[in-house]
Amino acid sequence: MKRIIDLVRNNIPVLVFCDSNIPFIQRMIAVITDVDYAKIKTGNLSEEEWERIDNTAPILENASLYLCDKIIDSAEGYIKEYEDFQKPVEYVLIDTMKNIDKYKLIQWSNACGVSLEFIKTLMIRYIRNEEHYDLLLEQIAKVKHTLWIGTADLKDLYVKKGNKAVPFLALLDEKVRQGVSVRLLHAKEPGENFCNDFDSYPALLQGLERSLCPRIHFKMIVFDLEAVYIGSENITGVAFGMKSEKNRNFGQGGHCRLCFRREKRL
Repeated sequence: MKRIIDLVRNNIPVLVFCDSNIPFIQRMIAVITDVDYAKIKTGNLSEEEWERIDNTAPILENASLYLCDKIIDSAEGYIKEYEDFQKPVEYVLIDTMKNIDKYKLIQWSNACGVSLEFIKTLMIRYIRNEEHYDLLLEQIAKVKHTLWIGTADLKDLYVKKGNKAVPFLALLDEKVRQGVSVRLLHAKEPGENFCNDFDSYPALLQGLERSLCPRIHFKMIVFDLEAVYIGSENITGVAFGMKSEKNRNFGQGGHCRLCFRREKRL
């Protein structure tokens, strides 16, 4: 958002695609005035805050700022809207949480010389229990470009794929074959079962970037450089594999306290 405000203050024409015009302007005002966004939405403001908002009027009135809040669900839709737009602009910014092919838009902007940027809107979601299994596997299936995995413990685990049970490595193999850049960072060597399954997927030998670092304790998965899972769950069967509800361990924090004590002794 600060990037847009800088462009506006320097009289640079900007076209912004957003999900809704009014909330977007309210967010702009919140950043310019340092007034809480929630208070701006409700209008429950002090006289001093109203005065600060009134002072933003000249900035917005004189801005070469064009907003488009049409419903657009694809990269091709954004390209067409821009090409149909009649006014000259130097920057195109996209502010949306929709799942669009950003890589295709970047390729288009590079080819036609348009300055394109995506506004980073931070959204945090707390997931618990079975969502560790269901949601994360769903996100992995949607990945198109990059999949980065960091885990302290790494074991052979099986997951559902249709009506079958397949090794988690089968999902990574499929992504590698689709041209996805898959990276796996872990703290210790996995067991014999993992190694045997790994040998069943020759594409992983060449296509998977894998590195071992004994000091790793974080657990995270990065999806297409757009969404990140950060939690307490290792890539093991008790968290992500096909376990019954009674046999799952969704990380209540006990093992982390033990690991903390162990690390303090090192």
